[in-house]
Amino acid sequence: MESRERARYLKVLAERFGSRTKGSKEFAQRFRPLIADSRSSIGFRPTTKEMLYPIVADRGQGARLWDIDGNEYVDLTLGWGVHLLGHNPPAVMAALRERLDLGFVIASRTEVVEEVAAGLIELTGMERVAFLNTGTEAVMTALRIARTATGRDDVVVFSTAYHGHADSVLAAASAENGVRTTRPITSGIPARAVENVHVLEFGSEDALEFIDRHGPRLAAVMTEPVTLRTPGVQNPEFLRRVREITRRHGTKLIFDEMVTGFRCHPAGVQGLYGIEADLATYGKIIGGGMPIGVIAGRGGIMDTIDGGVWHFGDDSRPTAESTFFAGTFSQHPMTMVAARAVLDHLRREGPALQRDLDRKTEVFVDRLNADFHELDVPIEVRRFSSFFRFEHEQNMDPLYLNLLDRGVFVWELRNFFLSTAHEQADLDHVRAAVRDSITELREHGVLGPGRAAPAGAVVAPPAPRSTLAQRQQAALDEGGVPAYQMSVGFWLDGRLDRDALRGAVRGLVARHEALRTTLAADGVTLVVHPAAETALDEVLTEHVCPDDDDLDRFRQSWAEQRLDLAAGPVFRAAIVRTAPERHLLLISGAHAAVDGWSFGVLVDDLVALYNAGCQDVRPLLPPAAQFRDYIAWHERVVGGPDAAEHRDYWRTLLQGAAAPKLPESGTSGPFPHRAVRHSLRLDSAFCDRMRDTAREQGATAFAYLVAAWGAVLHQATGQDDIVVPVLTARRPPELDQVVGYCSNLLPLRLRRTADVLAADYVADVMEHLVTGLESQDHPFADLIGELAPGAGLRADLLATSISFYRRVAAPPMDGLTVSEADPLPITHTGHPLALNIVEGADGFRCDFEIARDVVAPDLAAGIARRYQNLLTGLVAHGERPLAQLDRPAP
Repeated sequence: MESRERARYLKVLAERFGSRTKGSKEFAQRFRPLIADSRSSIGFRPTTKEMLYPIVADRGQGARLWDIDGNEYVDLTLGWGVHLLGHNPPAVMAALRERLDLGFVIASRTEVVEEVAAGLIELTGMERVAFLNTGTEAVMTALRIARTATGRDDVVVFSTAYHGHADSVLAAASAENGVRTTRPITSGIPARAVENVHVLEFGSEDALEFIDRHGPRLAAVMTEPVTLRTPGVQNPEFLRRVREITRRHGTKLIFDEMVTGFRCHPAGVQGLYGIEADLATYGKIIGGGMPIGVIAGRGGIMDTIDGGVWHFGDDSRPTAESTFFAGTFSQHPMTMVAARAVLDHLRREGPALQRDLDRKTEVFVDRLNADFHELDVPIEVRRFSSFFRFEHEQNMDPLYLNLLDRGVFVWELRNFFLSTAHEQADLDHVRAAVRDSITELREHGVLGPGRAAPAGAVVAPPAPRSTLAQRQQAALDEGGVPAYQMSVGFWLDGRLDRDALRGAVRGLVARHEALRTTLAADGVTLVVHPAAETALDEVLTEHVCPDDDDLDRFRQSWAEQRLDLAAGPVFRAAIVRTAPERHLLLISGAHAAVDGWSFGVLVDDLVALYNAGCQDVRPLLPPAAQFRDYIAWHERVVGGPDAAEHRDYWRTLLQGAAAPKLPESGTSGPFPHRAVRHSLRLDSAFCDRMRDTAREQGATAFAYLVAAWGAVLHQATGQDDIVVPVLTARRPPELDQVVGYCSNLLPLRLRRTADVLAADYVADVMEHLVTGLESQDHPFADLIGELAPGAGLRADLLATSISFYRRVAAPPMDGLTVSEADPLPITHTGHPLALNIVEGADGFRCDFEIARDVVAPDLAAGIARRYQNLLTGLVAHGERPLAQLDRPAP
């Protein structure tokens, strides 16, 4: 940007910031002369806003921070990575208050120190630990320990790492007359302070060769195993080779895990990569916001602090040469109780805490990268675990200033962190701030015009691959009839704004890629069609049905129209006027494109878009997660470290199993089958009794619903050992608003013995549900594909199914009364026998979908009554044998 244009833009920023943060500005003007700013000591170059005045914090809570003017920010800085659990976690604050009431002493160790040390040893696998006040002190002491233990002076560090502000590590590589040397990186440090420090390039063969050649005189090789400045650079193989070389030469390997420790794994990168360092330094996170530094070691190296372990009353004594170690405020009681609270939380949550946070960050970073690609901005987000950076070559300071002004707290070296306190709303706020900032900067000519694109078009990342489950579903859907599609309908009473509804449907298609995605000719790749190329009349039709007969004919016709992932369309909607102020709204989707969970998202978004259109305002909707995000997550899970264990669980479970062999009618129609539906309503009073009984038995209402279905199938088939697929909505919390086919089937193996009690049978079903959900990361689609031909399970496993759908309730619509419409008539089904349970406002509706040309007529006619009788018996008579309940009703 030209200097004149930059000056104009910065003037605009200054005026905006000045009006928004007057208190912060006045604070800076009054007190900046009294406060020396230490940020420049780590190479920090203040940005324009920071040159004007700093943000002065008032308080923080969870993932949020407030300045002294009351401005609220989503905090991505998190105390430079300190707050893994967010600002002021309740357990930490409670521990601090309790200790403060007791008061504290200094220079005498408290009992809590031993508890914290034991907790650290348990998490990290180290042998002994020592406490200091800061990370810099920990690093400085770790080098002193290594030099004492080896009797050597030289150490190796890497150019991209940061190890605090001790003189001995503020070094940079240099060369004089072609000879490698080291120089201080800042004034005030004498050259001799770093003359024994060698600065190498992380990951290079030259570094390995240097360490190997000079190994006999190296006291230590110290590295951030993944550096704060380059989180995208991860090289575990390089670290393993460094470990091998240092072990061969007796050189100590030090992992500086100030940032990665406890963030990526309970045992840090050592635990994640399976590499054992001799020494590790920790800090930040474990203090819960209190100042702390930790040194941990193995192999007796920590004995250099105190001479080693010895006991009173025998001949033992310190045997190791010790070095100087001190710190007035080390092991401070307030810090120790905070650390104990954090450790207790980390141990209680286990590795799942880091895994879930890592997954949340990965999805968030993927979405940011997709946004940058779509907006044609030369930024790539690189991450490791739950911290990340924006990588770019051109000056992006205005972007960070705009983010700050839009309530996203970013600071210093532009390292960003997520905490367990960040919720989806926080991440949506950040993404919206990024997109809005880039749009504004581009309007000012700061980022350039970007590539030309048709109006309304979305420039998407490379096309994703379909999931195996999608491909299997699409293959089943090739019968030419609508066996695999879903619909919801609502009556709209009142004055309907038809233009607003048309705009809402158009916006819905633009917002969710899955509604305009088809399967390419290769049968694998998904084609996301631009929203601008999707004509409204292709997805929305309008009709008039003046009487009930016309409406019935229309509903039947609508139910018979096929949606197809391969040929398209995959989504459609209809507005049916039956009276001047009464309309039926229908929404349908191909099951290979959207699942039952998706309809709740679609209806919520459609109503939000409609209401905004009625009021002529911009809809308050966060950026939408896309099905490609789910695919990326799905691929990571399927290839994850637990995948083999989950696959083996299902293979073992299904060995020798059989699907239900239903009594057949003696005829066989074409597939998919012509279908009939029988429905049963479980009123709210019965559902409440079922929930109460389930709670008393340590089960869930869903376990009772599945158990009754299993009992029906045992009864109908005469089989005591059957496999029953249960449909689940398989998506992580951060992707719960994705529209797409994200469902999974859990094949439960249900066994009935002659004397099993009804309550025990339900308990067995509950156990199968729990263990099945724990192993559901191995998809049913993959399991079907892996089963050997001739196993008798491929098609049979799909003979029956049971699914539970949450009620799709429409939020209030502007000027309309909204009520749920009856389900559309059924024409075909892909399962010979299926039970779909829909939660409603007045209880559960149980829809039995039956292939009328396959299933025996007596079973089809009586199945709803059988199910109700068995379910009632399970709830009321759990103490009785199942066999007493398991009889056909007269």
